[in-house]
Amino acid sequence: MKSFNYIFISIIILFILIVKLWIKKKNLPPGKIIVRSDKIFTDYYIDFKRDIKVNLTNPWISPIKYSVQPPVDEANIKVAIKVLENNTCVKFKIENEIPKNESGIIFKEGSYCASNVGKRYANHSQEITLTKECQKDPYIILHELGHALGLVHEHARKDRNKYISVDQSQLNTDGLNNFQISTHDSYVEFNTDYDYASLMHYGPYTFGSWWYWLWGWKVMTSRLNEQYDRMMGQRKKMTFNDLKRINLCYCNWCNWVENGTNYQHPNRTTWCKNDGYPDFDNCSRCICPTGYTGNLCEKVMDSNPKCNKTHYIANENVTTLIFNDKMNCYIFIEARLCWRIEIKVLYVNAPYHDEICTEDIAYQFKYREDKGATGLLLCGHHQKYMTLRSETNTSLIIYKGIEPHSFFIHIDNKTLANKQKFTSWFHINSDVVFTDYYIDFKRDIRKNQSDPWIFPIRYYVQSSEMEKNLNIAMSILNNNTCVTFKKEFQTFNDTQGLIFREDSYCTSFIGNVFENHSQIVTLSKDCYRDPYIILHELGHALGLVHEHTRKDRDKFIKIHYNRLNERGKQNFEIRDFSYYYNYLTTYDYAALMHYTAYSFATAWYKFFGYPVMEPKLNEQYIHMMGQRKKMTFNEFKRINLCHCNWCKWVSNYTGEIYSNKKTPCKNGGYADFRNCSKCICPTGYTGDLCQKIIPSDSECGNTSFVANRKGTSLIYNNNMTCHIFINATEGKKIEITILYVNAPVKKRLCTEDIAYQFKYMKDKGTTGLLLCGHHQKHMKLTSESDSVLKLWITNTNLPRGYIVVNSDKIFTDYHSDFKRDIRKNRHDPWIFPIRYYIQSPQLEKNLIIAMSILNNNTCVKFKKEFYFFNDTQGLIFKEDFYCTSFIGNKFKNHPQTVTLSKDCYTDPYIILHELGHALGLVHEHSRKDRDKYVTINYDRMAHKGKDKFSIHNSSYYHNYLTTYDYASIMHYEPYSFVSFWNYLFGRPVMEPKLNEQYIHMMGQTKKMTFNDFKRINLCHCNWCGWVSNRTSKILKNRKTPCKNGGYPDFRNCKRCLCPTGYTGKFCQKIIPSDPKCGRTSFVANKNGTSLIYNNNMTCHIFIKVAKKKKIAITILYVNAPVKQKYCTEDIAYQFKYMRDKGTTGLLLCGHHQKHIKLTSESDSVLVFYKGLELHSLLKHWIINKKLPRGYIIVNNDLSFTDDHIMFKREIWVNKRNPWKFPIKYCVKSPVPKENVKTAISEVQSNTCVTFEEVERIQKYTQGLIFEEGSSCSSYVGNNVIINPYSILHELGHALGLVHEHARIGRDNFIDIDFWQLDKSAKKNFVIYNSSNFVNYSTSYDYASIMHYDQYAFGSWWYWFIGRPVIRPKLDYQYSRMMGQRKKITFNEIKKINLCYCNACGWVNNDTGQLNPDRKPNCSYSGYADFRNCSKCICPTGYTGDLCRKIIPSDPECGNTTFEVNKTRIQLIFNNKRNCYISLKATKPKKIELIIVYVNAPYDGDTCTEDIAYQIKYRRDRGATGLLLCGHHQIPIKLKSETSSILIHYKGIDPHSLLIFQYKEAD
Repeated sequence: MKSFNYIFISIIILFILIVKLWIKKKNLPPGKIIVRSDKIFTDYYIDFKRDIKVNLTNPWISPIKYSVQPPVDEANIKVAIKVLENNTCVKFKIENEIPKNESGIIFKEGSYCASNVGKRYANHSQEITLTKECQKDPYIILHELGHALGLVHEHARKDRNKYISVDQSQLNTDGLNNFQISTHDSYVEFNTDYDYASLMHYGPYTFGSWWYWLWGWKVMTSRLNEQYDRMMGQRKKMTFNDLKRINLCYCNWCNWVENGTNYQHPNRTTWCKNDGYPDFDNCSRCICPTGYTGNLCEKVMDSNPKCNKTHYIANENVTTLIFNDKMNCYIFIEARLCWRIEIKVLYVNAPYHDEICTEDIAYQFKYREDKGATGLLLCGHHQKYMTLRSETNTSLIIYKGIEPHSFFIHIDNKTLANKQKFTSWFHINSDVVFTDYYIDFKRDIRKNQSDPWIFPIRYYVQSSEMEKNLNIAMSILNNNTCVTFKKEFQTFNDTQGLIFREDSYCTSFIGNVFENHSQIVTLSKDCYRDPYIILHELGHALGLVHEHTRKDRDKFIKIHYNRLNERGKQNFEIRDFSYYYNYLTTYDYAALMHYTAYSFATAWYKFFGYPVMEPKLNEQYIHMMGQRKKMTFNEFKRINLCHCNWCKWVSNYTGEIYSNKKTPCKNGGYADFRNCSKCICPTGYTGDLCQKIIPSDSECGNTSFVANRKGTSLIYNNNMTCHIFINATEGKKIEITILYVNAPVKKRLCTEDIAYQFKYMKDKGTTGLLLCGHHQKHMKLTSESDSVLKLWITNTNLPRGYIVVNSDKIFTDYHSDFKRDIRKNRHDPWIFPIRYYIQSPQLEKNLIIAMSILNNNTCVKFKKEFYFFNDTQGLIFKEDFYCTSFIGNKFKNHPQTVTLSKDCYTDPYIILHELGHALGLVHEHSRKDRDKYVTINYDRMAHKGKDKFSIHNSSYYHNYLTTYDYASIMHYEPYSFVSFWNYLFGRPVMEPKLNEQYIHMMGQTKKMTFNDFKRINLCHCNWCGWVSNRTSKILKNRKTPCKNGGYPDFRNCKRCLCPTGYTGKFCQKIIPSDPKCGRTSFVANKNGTSLIYNNNMTCHIFIKVAKKKKIAITILYVNAPVKQKYCTEDIAYQFKYMRDKGTTGLLLCGHHQKHIKLTSESDSVLVFYKGLELHSLLKHWIINKKLPRGYIIVNNDLSFTDDHIMFKREIWVNKRNPWKFPIKYCVKSPVPKENVKTAISEVQSNTCVTFEEVERIQKYTQGLIFEEGSSCSSYVGNNVIINPYSILHELGHALGLVHEHARIGRDNFIDIDFWQLDKSAKKNFVIYNSSNFVNYSTSYDYASIMHYDQYAFGSWWYWFIGRPVIRPKLDYQYSRMMGQRKKITFNEIKKINLCYCNACGWVNNDTGQLNPDRKPNCSYSGYADFRNCSKCICPTGYTGDLCRKIIPSDPECGNTTFEVNKTRIQLIFNNKRNCYISLKATKPKKIELIIVYVNAPYDGDTCTEDIAYQIKYRRDRGATGLLLCGHHQIPIKLKSETSSILIHYKGIDPHSLLIFQYKEAD
């Protein structure tokens, strides 16, 4: 079950990634279709699907004029044109501008790549549009120029079905059009054969279903050979046949063919061979395809002399040919006339292996009749046999040996008699192991008794570049083994030895293979740059094989064969042979011969972090596997006992240690080959017989302990090296529990030089468990013997107990309760100026900038020292690979260290972050009150992060009454410590509770905020006596009455330092605005006021209200042009609505249409409008918080419904126990009150329903309790509390609203796929009929906030393949409206008001039916306003006292009222404007509406009114109409239910477009 869950989750992730790429929305003009990198205009050329279009009536005339419109980069256009001019007769001429009445080509930038096929206009220019991506590649431009010259796609030829299979089941409408075959006389192929490598060919997956692509099922597959699939879609060259077609179309001056046809010209004089054609520059000679030459292409090109014989006559006998090494050979094979040649390709090794196989890197087989067509190209490594049959009696094979390992073998003619043995190799990670003679290599070291190495081993180095590191690797062996080497200065082949040469990979034989012959070790650049990778290969040469293939490896590691790619499975086989010995050494995870945990993993498993190998003993061993920093003790031991057993310590035949050996080495040691009376000892041991422990540093204290039944706790810290020896009674074992580890250096792999090591296994020669980095999780180890050696090595001056927190480290040794705002050290305060010394000069530049920021804004001063000091307090700055600082001053008479990595010291504000720690500042998200402001999602954290967010309360951490600041420089970013899984899905660790927009402020490093400076100044510079030094509280008798979060200036106590936006002696004034801002001071009252600010200006808008009242702000629209990862004060609009004006206000960057509601904490709000450019815009509403009931802010909402069917569902009228207003409610933690209040305010502002918050609900009284649970029914679940509108959904239930999809008449509007639903889910779709449920004549609303989304409760499998649970019956576009949680619709508000606020007597309270004598008589589904019964509340789009008018459109819309008759009329609305279009027919006629084209720029998961075009064609105009988002070209037909239709066109930007047609319905 667990593995199934992993598979399921993995599929979901990949599905989302694919869909994100696949469904990439485009804003396209009509008349173009997407064809991957290009688009073909098909309006006039629907018959374009052949080879080249010959336009005899309107041909291109050379030179073809062209111009390039900025910002298109003309460099690659010139490259593409140069290719055509060099290879064809077509010439081009660049012009600055092409006149309107002249033909030519205009290159311009667009959102896609497009070109007409052939010349389109006789006296008019035509366009080629190029995206930025297309402009980067001259061959994509050449593809488009090919279209302009008449070339069309190769896969649409008339004869294509002979060559490819097209899986049309994968294709949508656009795809089917692009694979349609047409037979039109204007398209000819000039007798050229199908070319898989044509520049005009699609790739094999183009237009395919993502589902089939996921499983590797192609749209196009070759019928001739599967290898042709890898040639399709190349964009690296224009093929011979592509150029031939252009030349014969435009340059047929030699009369080779009859113009515009495939027929041979009767006057042909030049008879080109091998599918060449006459040279348009010289008709007496031919242009030849690849591999052929001569005036008539009758010859084969010359091969390199090294190729030897390259011309063969095929007969009935089998001939084997082998070509290898670096050379170019043209192999010509000929048979008798009318005979054919059979070629079997046995083995191929072309070193370069790209996604697409192209001529420049491949071996080519020209066996088809048309020698001009690209032959079969083979790239990479192939062992699978391929059989090819020539179509004529000749074949040409082009062998292109790019490097010495290039290699292929083939056998020609009919039958294959005997398979000849040959040497093969396979890649295993960074090296290649030869397995021809040694398929049984899978143990530890190979003992070759018949052909051992003779020392010194001779060697020759072919490339001088590798010599330096090769010498290092050899010296390591010389120093640690008996193996020696002798350098030769010229190559040799007469005796055993090693030849080192450069190649594209790393390879070596295992052991000595030849008695009287040298063997090769190849090294790539990546290999010979590292001496330890060379040492790995030398290990193979000396007989060592991979550690993970030992016979006993299954005791130590688990191999996941299902995670291996194909070529990896053979690298993990275990074989047991007598000549592989391990000399009783134990498995070593840190062996230099061990693979990494992810070696040979498929991309799928590697991407999701699933290793191929997992250790069985302890999960930490995984960090040791694959290291390339040292050869371990046991590896040296095996080499020495194999090659240097001069002390007769082991048996040369069995590898077993002699029982009567003379040197009784202890603890995994072995006899020293240089002195048999002594032993070579493993790490941590010493003495002649390895019986002693290496002495520890004196600071370690006691390091030898006897284990007993009582637990002993040991703590080691600081800069020292200790070897701790723990012994138990003989026969007993030792249990070790590791509680806490902090090794400052943490890298990808954990190695001995940086790690703490635990040698608890019996073989002390094996590398012990290595621990690096930070660990708090307890680890238990049980020794295999009665002793344990524990090596504790530290290499830093840091005291024990600090923790790593992202890019910086916070010391918590003495101050574990650091989790507040600033640490006030009354005992050892900083003395100014603070002395500092810089150890690394590269730190100085940005460090000085950081210090100057503090000097300019605080009383803190610094003094540079030019020599290291250790006698007083101060700061020592040094470079390291992480960033760390103490919190506050730690030592009275001693400096403390601040370390900075390159990533830190290149940014002065990251340095400032560390200086903030040194001055006492701690992380903002660790304040005591942080849970009011952020939600910490511990379940989304990686393991190492869960202890970084704990809150501690201590008296010496003060915040000086400053409020939480999301923009503090001491705040983490929201994804700090997030696990990969949650990061992938965009689920942050920290989420703001006040407003979701605050998430964009967290983690900024562009400035230190006002409150950051304020805390430092009040902590260190309280010279004005403004706060208590002990409690941090502001003193009542303070002399400087600073306002608005200001505080006394430490330089002049009579003045205040003011936060952003405020000025004056006491911060009592607002900074003046630009004159263009006009009025910027407002008094809020009960009436809403709309304010709009735009253009390039800076305004400080101050809003005031009567004391004890608050201000409600609704931000309707924001357009701040600059959008970055973080939203910072310099680019943002800011709303200071919190009580503490020193705290950074809500910052808004970029573009927002979603309404944002804020409620002030005091009686004033300051808004900063910073218009950086002309497009800047801010629109918001301000109202007094104490509004009359039901006040509605106009949101430009759109709504409509259907009232001709009277449904019995929707809202439950409880006559016995109705709600009593105000409804009391309480919110239980951790449900955020802010979101509950937002939901409640939405109801209160639009209905007569009121609420009252209380601490608790008394028994036997009405009320609502919001509390957290695991679902969203009677409780508010975790997935709801984040979104106020999801809470509003639940609140709607509490007020009586039920699910829209459960109405009695719902089957007229939707289909439910019950097959997908389990028993528990089906109850959510049951229809109940009760008189208590009334709908007040409202119709079904797909956009209802009470509606489920289309996949709700569905099977994951059906969701995965895109089969929804709920499908709309009226139009499939309605499916994108279902499940929205962005607003409550008009009809939902209407139901609540008519249920609870029927003060006007508009409906019958018992039946819910409309009263026949109701007043006012509202039109278009409006209803009586409960606040004023003489007026109506109108649905979106309608206005007036009785809702009889249409909301006015923008003046740019022109006429928006149209009479409908039997004539079909087409209307086009585009650009940025807001239009309400009314269509009216003669009653009782209906209207037929066809939506021809839609381009609404914003296209999200759900289509909502704020971004969509809306069509109100149903009877109930209160129900949401059909909403259209994104891009649509498929016509949508609608028929009105009345004689009128209202269309709301909302053009958000210049690309917005709506085209529709209308007429009277039949």
